[in-house]
Amino acid sequence: MKYNIYLDDIRIPRDSFNYTKDFRYNKLDWVIVRSYDEFIGAVEKVGLENINLISLDHDLADEHYGGDDLPWSTEGQIDYFSYKEKTGYDCAKWLCEHALDENKKIPKILVHSFNLVGSDNIKYYIKNFIKNNPELS
Repeated sequence: MKYNIYLDDIRIPRDSFNYTKDFRYNKLDWVIVRSYDEFIGAVEKVGLENINLISLDHDLADEHYGGDDLPWSTEGQIDYFSYKEKTGYDCAKWLCEHALDENKKIPKILVHSFNLVGSDNIKYYIKNFIKNNPELS
């Protein structure tokens, strides 16, 4: 059996895919996880080889939201060291390291985050990992 993992602290898959107009993903069964720790637990439980698709949100805790006190510069960078809680970016990094450690391919990854800077960071990290490790993609 192949699993689909959806990481988001608040939303459910239908909310994300209706917004992105990518309705084909609404028909899938999803394992919903709400945090970095739940994400790792789900991936380790089912195994990389049994995951078909992962959809990632970036902001997973209250500290990642907010107004003027967000740790983003005007140049569109995020100060990840200022966060106490892990983000979807941290999940993407862990996933790639886990794939290397296990010598297993990473599944297809979607990013459904409203945080454009965080979303780009995740996408760039995954793209760079695939470029440097084509045998694991």
